Amino acid sequence: MPEYLNIKALAKVNPAINELEDGEQLNMRHPECPAGDDGRQVLYVTQRGAKKLAFCHHCGMKGVLTGERSFIRRGGQNLLIENELHLPPDLTFKANEQPVEHIVWLHQHGITHKMQREYEIGWSNNWGRTILPVRQHKGGKLLAFQRRRVLRGDFGPKYLTTRLEHIKNPVFKARGPHLGNTLILVEDILSAIKVNEAGFYSWALLGTYMTNSVAVDIADAKFDTVVIWLDDDNLAVRRSQKVMRRKIKQVADVHVMRHQDLRIRPDDKSDPKMFTPDEIKMAIASKLA
Repeated sequence: MPEYLNIKALAKVNPAINELEDGEQLNMRHPECPAGDDGRQVLYVTQRGAKKLAFCHHCGMKGVLTGERSFIRRGGQNLLIENELHLPPDLTFKANEQPVEHIVWLHQHGITHKMQREYEIGWSNNWGRTILPVRQHKGGKLLAFQRRRVLRGDFGPKYLTTRLEHIKNPVFKARGPHLGNTLILVEDILSAIKVNEAGFYSWALLGTYMTNSVAVDIADAKFDTVVIWLDDDNLAVRRSQKVMRRKIKQVADVHVMRHQDLRIRPDDKSDPKMFTPDEIKMAIASKLA
């Protein structure tokens, strides 16, 4: 019997281990625990930077899995850091210079050509990806941009995110007319744009992790209500929702949008970009009723 925990083998039993972000911990039962299974979730797996650390509080076995520090986040978001930031020089908004996959991906989520120009969402042939800029809400300074995989045969990370070195966690803040003083927190840029089209303030976290600084920004903006609307599709996301809710409830009334609130099947995608503005309005109104 091995004297250490095989974290890769544990991940096959509980795939949520692969979704852990830095600082997160997952508790699970220890399969075939040498001290016997007492039915409790006493095997802890913790993400520490590029390492996963495992420890069973029942038998005392330990394990370490070290990976490359590639900053992988939910959705395959490979984070790259730059001192200076510029959009790709070949960025184009012309349909005749863009592949069909790029056009289809945007239009299937209701992103019109007008929205693409407004938010500078374009295509880069050099990168072979859709470009999604993140600018400072006031002043328009480029803080980060994402390169989204859309082409068939591209098996790289779904998102490649490049940010300024001093901007630790860039947040995309959609602009436009808004209803009331409610903020909708979402994962991705297209979802933020769709929620904004429905008339609400919307910030995209570029993933499912929220820093304390975002909670401070929420307090500074004096939002009365915050709705956390992530793609509620696995254990890691639900854990993240709980952490976010705990941080935000100190400064605002907070609600979490779940699959059952949207009346969709459990295996359906539930992020806002999958819905029309009218459907988004109804879902939020129902949640806050």
